[in-house]
Amino acid sequence: MKMKTIQKNQKSVSMTHIQQVGMMTKQHNCITKIKGYNIFFIFFLLILSSSNSFSQVLPERYQKLIDSARIYRSTNKYKEAVTMLERAFAENGDKGLVQDRYEAGRLWALIGNLDSVENQFNKLVKVGYSSYIEIEADSAFKKLENIPRWENLKSKIKANYYFNDSIQSNNYESLDKKLIHILDTIYENDQLPRMKLLNVKADDSLEMKKLYGEMSKNDSENQNRISLLLDSYGWLGAEKVSQRGINTVFLVLQHAPLDIKQKYIDMVERAVSKGEIRATDYALFQDRYLLQRNDNQKYGTQVGKSGSAYYVLPIQEPTKVDEFRSKIGLPPMKEYLKRWKIIWSLERYEKDLLKYHNK
Repeated sequence: MKMKTIQKNQKSVSMTHIQQVGMMTKQHNCITKIKGYNIFFIFFLLILSSSNSFSQVLPERYQKLIDSARIYRSTNKYKEAVTMLERAFAENGDKGLVQDRYEAGRLWALIGNLDSVENQFNKLVKVGYSSYIEIEADSAFKKLENIPRWENLKSKIKANYYFNDSIQSNNYESLDKKLIHILDTIYENDQLPRMKLLNVKADDSLEMKKLYGEMSKNDSENQNRISLLLDSYGWLGAEKVSQRGINTVFLVLQHAPLDIKQKYIDMVERAVSKGEIRATDYALFQDRYLLQRNDNQKYGTQVGKSGSAYYVLPIQEPTKVDEFRSKIGLPPMKEYLKRWKIIWSLERYEKDLLKYHNK
């Protein structure tokens, strides 16, 4: 039996990821609209560099010190927190994970020690750190704006961003640099307000409202610009805009309303068949597209929320969903749903739909 997929005052969340070699991610809730209703999606943000760490094998002592740093950080004891981080690096031969180096630089910025900020980020630059957008969005670095030493450091990080693109493209010299610049701007406009949300306190409703408004405005502008590009050039393949450019186009289409998805879905499917978009990423796109059409999803990637309860939105063939997921490389529903503390079973799925969805 086909079930209605969108009901008033219900919320939906999902996971999305745009391929970027070796990237690490964070997630948070964002608002969008489907057929006039508020829908919540969880978006992955591409925030860290293509090198995940200076050392892949970490001693137990390192992790204990990192855990201590997090405890101090949670109570705004910045000096104590960064001391734990520095000890972790020292005891590991001055090696550490990218996210820990970033956090150390962030804490030194909050303390006001630019020399130590430079020390941490210069080490990140050497291993290819390139997420300058994350830094632009992070309020911890606001006091450093327009200081020449800091601006120079950011320039090095941005240079890594373009260098990483060049080594990922065999034909870098033949890429359309004008289109790449346009897509880079679109990417920044898409990601910046979402990253800023990571730094907003939960009780700061005015700032959240402002950022959601900025995000909605940027999404609309980005969708118009991507539509113009696709109408003018057709699908923008890797040979023209690099893999990063393709990722940007697909990112915007992921956030787009139904009419835009419908217009370009054939282009997207051809890109999937050519391997320019991963099948796992397309599964998320397809499930959203089906739900926006008021159909049932295929891969079970979309999760609804009613009050504080999460549940799986209607699936076409729930008895075969894990089979479909396995064919494209997605984990079983049982594993996927752990992040929402949902226990997967057909019985639970059907009960939850009756309880939360079909009110």
